[in-house]
Amino acid sequence: MDKTNTNKAMAAAFMANFIFGFSFIFSKMGLSAASPSILLAYRFITAVVVMTLLIATKKVKFNIKGKNIMPLLLIGLFQPVIYFICESYGLIYTTATFSAVMIALVPIASLAFGALFLGEIPSFMQVVFSILSIAGVVLMAFQESSTGSVQLIGIFILIGAILSAVGFNVTSRKYSSQFSAFERTYFMFVLGGIFFSGMALIENYGHFERFIEPLSSPTFLVSIFYLSILSSIAAFLMMNYSTTYLPVARTTAFSNIITVVSVFAGIVFLHEGADLVSIISSIMIIIGVWGVQKMGLNKQ
Repeated sequence: MDKTNTNKAMAAAFMANFIFGFSFIFSKMGLSAASPSILLAYRFITAVVVMTLLIATKKVKFNIKGKNIMPLLLIGLFQPVIYFICESYGLIYTTATFSAVMIALVPIASLAFGALFLGEIPSFMQVVFSILSIAGVVLMAFQESSTGSVQLIGIFILIGAILSAVGFNVTSRKYSSQFSAFERTYFMFVLGGIFFSGMALIENYGHFERFIEPLSSPTFLVSIFYLSILSSIAAFLMMNYSTTYLPVARTTAFSNIITVVSVFAGIVFLHEGADLVSIISSIMIIIGVWGVQKMGLNKQ
């Protein structure tokens, strides 16, 4: 594999997850002015409009003529449709801590499915470093105080989120030779825009004003800009680019960076306190991510 492409893919995976790490702040901002379904509808519709303009002005290469688009629809079904639904409802029936721990299992599940469906067998040390990184996420999650109970239905819903995240990673990697990162990302957002717009219309039937009112809020507009342009278009383009050149094990290892960035963002922007456990957990995560990449380079 071209070392230049590998390094670019690693940088893309890191930057994508770095952007995802800040998205929770902007999601909170957006939710102060609109319901989750309306926020998601605006997020993906805005992303589709911007990407469509890029296609129309021929700023990007986009050619699916004569291609079977079913794989693209499958990728979009996994992410964002199924994943966002399962993550949102999983939080309702479990605690935030339990949800964080469950979602942290995505890299391990991706290792298994990557080996099973793509023949990408991770080394023993890659598995060890991946577990170290996940342990850091789990430690940090349990450090946070949480209230509520964990219901069985919530566990099954979160398993759905894990499987959809794994499905996205594996299918995006599998079909990367047939479709560009832009083509994969575009269809993801088209499907997300259609689905969540429909959901928002059903939930707010007879109350059209709920779609208009958020547009008068500067906070909502800022959140939509970040969530659609940066956290959707830029981040997912980079994620799909990284899956083109990196095995699933190495791509998903970067996802635990989100936890570190989220903690950092909370400390800097929300003035939350830093503690020893958070620092130790962050170090574990960073070492784990570094180890998975280092062992991957050694395998090459």
